[in-house]
Amino acid sequence: MLDQPENHIAGWVYLGSHNATQAAWGKATLSREKKCPKISMNNWELGVVLPISDKGGDIRHLCDDLPVPFVRPAEKYQSDQEPWTQNLWS
Repeated sequence: MLDQPENHIAGWVYLGSHNATQAAWGKATLSREKKCPKISMNNWELGVVLPISDKGGDIRHLCDDLPVPFVRPAEKYQSDQEPWTQNLWS
């Protein structure tokens, strides 16, 4: 699929639970005994990298074929609806 000439990779999409904390990425240290580099991790994170294929179309539609678990484009809110927020019930 990706190795065929008509499929040009325009970029990559990363989907994951990582954040920029030491707990997520780990800490590089030296071992006490051998003074060798090691990485200490407190959490295990999951991430997936997916290619974005450039089929020669409009750049605004690069992600149209990207599989996601929801309907795109999202339905517009009706005039009598209010968007959900985390503080909706407070």
